[in-house]
Amino acid sequence: MALFLSVAFAALGPLRAQDADKFFAFGSGGVKGIYFPIAAKVCRSVNAHALAHGYRCGIVATSGTVENYEGLKDGKLTFAIVQSNAMAARSVRPPDLATIAALHPEPLHVAVRASSDIRLLTDLTNRSVNVGVPQSGTRQIALALIEVAALDIALDRRLALGPNTQAQRLCDGTVDALFWVSGLGNPSMVEAHRRCPVRLLEIPADMVDAIFTRVPGLSPMTIPAGTYRNQEDAVATFGPVARIVTRADTPGDLVRLLADAIAGDYGDIRHTLPALAGLSDADLARLVPNEVHHADALTAAAR
Repeated sequence: MALFLSVAFAALGPLRAQDADKFFAFGSGGVKGIYFPIAAKVCRSVNAHALAHGYRCGIVATSGTVENYEGLKDGKLTFAIVQSNAMAARSVRPPDLATIAALHPEPLHVAVRASSDIRLLTDLTNRSVNVGVPQSGTRQIALALIEVAALDIALDRRLALGPNTQAQRLCDGTVDALFWVSGLGNPSMVEAHRRCPVRLLEIPADMVDAIFTRVPGLSPMTIPAGTYRNQEDAVATFGPVARIVTRADTPGDLVRLLADAIAGDYGDIRHTLPALAGLSDADLARLVPNEVHHADALTAAAR
């Protein structure tokens, strides 16, 4: 059993097939990202036991963190995956949002073609860069870094390419660099390295320190050597940590159900997804400033 995610569901009792129709929506991200397969794995575990607990889980593909927050606020989503920097920003998050589990680190990748003369982050001045689609956490972090680094990039050169097209656009030369916040092994970033020789830029320590003063909830990170094709050296960067969140008023039986599908009696997603493989129970329970656990996630920890 995991530290705080495991719980039994005897209290829910068995239900007939016709009763297993209480549906909830799980906001993920783009289908080429890591959020989507995480949500898919959780939903499969929930749905495999629908006759026992009476719920069915549906995945909603979204543009990412910001859209997921909006979906939680307006009730379109019951659960969602978001970035830790958003949880740390009191002015951004709904006051009644609570965390069920912390997930994987999401380092910022700044990718350029290996043949490019771009060697440093400051070389991006006057270049065309993809800063991510609106309503994504990538875009928020990319724009903050551009400001901190004082990069002179015209608004019409700050592109909003999605994960389905950004790799192709980098490799065909129509964009000079990609900003991409993602767990390691993200399919879109793997695709970029497969399409053409790609190089990742380091983020200087002074810029990392500066952005932390503007964007709380981020951490220094390293992309290990060999993570991607032809990546010989480790790359120093920073980023948020993904987490699964819900509203504080989400029913306790539903929260405990999802917890059990994350790392409990219904399975453990850490055993099936490489991005989550190294997470300990303590990692799953770790909070950032201003963040709180859902009350029923904590109740599960005591069982």
